[in-house]
Amino acid sequence: MILNLIKFKAFNCLCMDEILNNKDEFFYCLSCKTNSNLKDIFENHRLYCANFTNLNDIMEYTFCYDINDLKNNEISNLEGIRKQKEYYKICSCSCDKNKSFKEELMWAHYANKHLGLRIDFTPLENLDIQHVIYSKKPMQINKDFFNSNGKILYNKFKEIFIRKLPDWQYEQEYRIIKKANSAEEKVYVDIKINKVILGKKFLRWDFDFDSCGCFDKNLLNFAKKLLEIYKDTFEIFTYKSRYCNDLKRII
Repeated sequence: MILNLIKFKAFNCLCMDEILNNKDEFFYCLSCKTNSNLKDIFENHRLYCANFTNLNDIMEYTFCYDINDLKNNEISNLEGIRKQKEYYKICSCSCDKNKSFKEELMWAHYANKHLGLRIDFTPLENLDIQHVIYSKKPMQINKDFFNSNGKILYNKFKEIFIRKLPDWQYEQEYRIIKKANSAEEKVYVDIKINKVILGKKFLRWDFDFDSCGCFDKNLLNFAKKLLEIYKDTFEIFTYKSRYCNDLKRII
């Protein structure tokens, strides 16, 4: 089943006042080093997969076991689980399948308090995509995690990748899991962008689309620049005002 996945990304801009007063352009900021990862998404049609050391839950990749439940060779193979951690890369995202993630919190925590973008996309590869399990308890390793030779079973092993504390449940996170050839290798997911929503802070505080009937020039130029960089088409929306949740298509 093809999922429409969602990534929230921050847009870093130090001259917001000048831009909102039409004295500068949003797309100039897109070329800044602080937005290089964001620009890469549109230039190369891909999302970066991080390793576990860069994820935000301190309890990521924790597990426990009862030494009395495991054979000696199974216990010795637990060290392999720890080493494999460096080889598996994660792309975290949300999904519009059940609409259960808390969108306002996602804007606040991952898209610079609405000065950012929501990117709706479809992966172009056949990938391992898992819905995160929220639990107060770490993964309990038992004999079912191993084959007859004491080797860890991947279908069990990957459950360690997809557990987070219940504090993060508002994200309703989905994870794309990819294995790298080395711990240092950078890994990406090739994607097709379907839709982009620009956050409310791209709008002037007193802007209201229903009153003026059009968007500011700098916002239109920024939307056109995103399409120019991407070299393909997708829909671009923003909100009718900072104080309204109704969306209006820009391009």
